[in-house]
Amino acid sequence: MTLDEKINCLSTRPSVPRLGVNGTRIVEGLHGLALSGPANWAVRGKGASVTTTFPQAIGLAQMWDPELLRQVASLESEETRWLTHHKYYPDLKTAAKGCLDAGTTMFLDNFRDPLAQALREGLISEAEIDRAIRGTLRVLLKLGLLDSPTDIENPFRSIGIADTVPPWKKDETRELARLATSRSVVLLKNDSQTLPLQKNNYKTIAVIGPSANLVVSDWYSGTPPYRITALQGIRNAVGTDTKILFAASNKADSAVIAAREADVAIVCVENHPLSYGLGWGQNHVASDGREDVDRQALSLEQEDLVKLVHAANRNTILVVVSSFPYTINWSVENIPAIIHISQSSQELGNGLADVIFGEVSPAGQTELPGQKELQEDFLQFRRLLEENHCCLYEYSSKAKMDSLFELSYNRIGDQMRLEEFFRLLAPVTAEIGCMHTATWMPGGFFNAHPENMFPLKIKLIDDQVVVTGSYRDSMEVPRGSILQEINGLPAATVIKCLRTITSADAFNPMFKDAQLTRRFPMFYASYFGFPQKYVIKYALPGRKTSETKTITPATIESVRKVVFAHFGSPPLRLEIIEGKNTALMTVETFIYYDKVDYFRHFMDSSFLLIKEKGIENLILDLRGNGGGDPFCSVILLSYLEEKPVPYFAGSYGRYEELAQPVPLATNHFTGNLYTLIDGSCGSTNGHFCALLRYNGIGKFIGTPSGSTYKCNAGRGTEFTLDNSRIIITMGRGTYAAAVSGMDKRAPIMPDIPVTETYHSFLEKRDVIMERALQEACPNL
Repeated sequence: MTLDEKINCLSTRPSVPRLGVNGTRIVEGLHGLALSGPANWAVRGKGASVTTTFPQAIGLAQMWDPELLRQVASLESEETRWLTHHKYYPDLKTAAKGCLDAGTTMFLDNFRDPLAQALREGLISEAEIDRAIRGTLRVLLKLGLLDSPTDIENPFRSIGIADTVPPWKKDETRELARLATSRSVVLLKNDSQTLPLQKNNYKTIAVIGPSANLVVSDWYSGTPPYRITALQGIRNAVGTDTKILFAASNKADSAVIAAREADVAIVCVENHPLSYGLGWGQNHVASDGREDVDRQALSLEQEDLVKLVHAANRNTILVVVSSFPYTINWSVENIPAIIHISQSSQELGNGLADVIFGEVSPAGQTELPGQKELQEDFLQFRRLLEENHCCLYEYSSKAKMDSLFELSYNRIGDQMRLEEFFRLLAPVTAEIGCMHTATWMPGGFFNAHPENMFPLKIKLIDDQVVVTGSYRDSMEVPRGSILQEINGLPAATVIKCLRTITSADAFNPMFKDAQLTRRFPMFYASYFGFPQKYVIKYALPGRKTSETKTITPATIESVRKVVFAHFGSPPLRLEIIEGKNTALMTVETFIYYDKVDYFRHFMDSSFLLIKEKGIENLILDLRGNGGGDPFCSVILLSYLEEKPVPYFAGSYGRYEELAQPVPLATNHFTGNLYTLIDGSCGSTNGHFCALLRYNGIGKFIGTPSGSTYKCNAGRGTEFTLDNSRIIITMGRGTYAAAVSGMDKRAPIMPDIPVTETYHSFLEKRDVIMERALQEACPNL
């Protein structure tokens, strides 16, 4: 390259025409391609076009989601290419030599003559120009912007030619803008779980404020193809069954009247990024700011409107639509719920409504909590446990817990990532020895990385981490493969780390392993965070050789579907094994809180059928059953007990009646019972199995259970830390089965121990079921 060509590449339109490198137009786009917006440099007339507009840069930053930002940037680059494809633009104005000395590698205004003169006088060297343009050319090369538009291998050559639909008109673009908007929302305050609003609970909603019916573009905006205001978004969300009242201001007391008539008032206040059309360097109010104008105040003038609305309706939600922060001390003290959303997104209203009505969890953060905020959270964490847990020192002494509290508190640093802070809290709750007392990441933590979950299902067999399936539709790693490393860390080390954060009654190791393998992707993310990629080392089934592979992540939706399957009340199953005088009943969970009648009807009809067919052997499969509603398990007990026995050892609130002997059910079973158990059996299932053991009902087959005859649980047991939003669950009351002489630290042990082996797993044999059938039908 000649010296002049090198200098030309310092402009905003780098090109080398002599070498066939066409000029590439550099555009501005902080939150969408700024082509035809309000700015004085925007394109007017011929060449003007609408472009997709996302939340302002402050809002995109609040997402803390690199992958979603990449999607936004990708769409913006596609629109840029669509609008500028196959066009040559003259070089931009040049800049001066002083910028090069400061490290600037791209210039506006006039720079060629000053730089040429600086070269002649020896103030700068050609080597300095080489260094300045090297990074720019590398980026352009990586982006394909130096490729010939006619090159058949150019991946962007068909944009705007083969694909004739502008990107901003596509459904997926609108969905991306809406997703980015909802994810950028920050929940600043939410007392008494004010949000999300349940649509059916509100007949009238007042939407108030000057920004409620506006979507304002800023200086670096393009012109969006449409604008959904907060008012329209809320209307879209609730439909025609809910009355919407709107007041832009309190003129003629309109805001106060609307607030009084509504069940809830949503007040939207804002700054105006263009100062309502004032000239360059001017603002209407001291707290506004923009290019060439510094803010003179941090107060929000429109907070007076918030005070009026709140006086008329205490059920007020504040939405701050702004480009920067404000001191809203009065609102923080008095308004129950406060949301921040940034300006300009074309989907502002829909994204906001998605959060208000609970369709999307607010994933935005103004910043990662600092040391002071995390220390406040830890003190809140300790206070909640000390004041609310029923038996905090049952398995670990007060001295040990106090020492652990102090040690963890002293390790809090500044600007810790959420998973780092989680690693200080979770081992504390795990040390309590209570399965219902645990530390959990907030939903927003996972929602911020919805497509970056560890994709493999695993199980611990013969002390090895074995792949059992995938959370994705396809299997990238064969079933039965043995995981050896995940992102360079030995799989055994990963499991050891996750055991430290997993809670279990009396530290039951079987329950710990059952929990962490069932929830492995979520536990992995909670402890290690979200990596850029998942690289695993594994041994293929039955082989000693290893392979290394980068695997495709799964979505949080696919993981939750499996992890929380039991919360969907899966169907109960009864199978009559023909020719073996045996029935198989599978009860995956007792979580049928709102379907007790269904549970009762199933048991009634099942045991009637068992009696009618004269079935003498019943295999009851409780493997994987982590508990649920005692009002369900007591129904099953009434069919299995030999005489009326009480269920609970005491009168526990709404379960008071279960402290009395449970009447025998009509058609109760009198044959041979074989109950299958494993390390997942916990909570209510622990009570149930303890009653079978204590009253000598049947035999247990399998592995030790995950719990014992007692546990700590109760209602109102979930708390959220104020700053990090980390969730703490805890047992506030003790529930014990009506037994005596049993060791609360000991699991329910099987009469016939049977353990799955790696070999039986590869053969897809259910060895526990096989043994049960052998016991029930020894002669068949």
